[in-house]
Amino acid sequence: MPDLYKVIKKAKMGENQSLESLIVKFQPIINSISWRCKSEYVRTDLTIFLIKLIKNIKLNCIENLSDGALVKYIQKSLYREYYRMNKSNLKK
Repeated sequence: MPDLYKVIKKAKMGENQSLESLIVKFQPIINSISWRCKSEYVRTDLTIFLIKLIKNIKLNCIENLSDGALVKYIQKSLYREYYRMNKSNLKK
């Protein structure tokens, strides 16, 4: 199994070091997404979303568990959350 799969699985089981390494790994993507938004809380909100995503991800439902596929899955999820947050902010 790929390395990222193992790290995600450990993080799901509660290993804080694995969760922290995932946050560090995806921080550049979160930073890239959050600089577009005017709200200063987007980076924090996306980091919280990432933690929830990792805890709730159903690895058995994902067909391709390669590192690249998992990174793309998480990246798309972060972008979707950003768009959802942005859309809800526009309605306010």
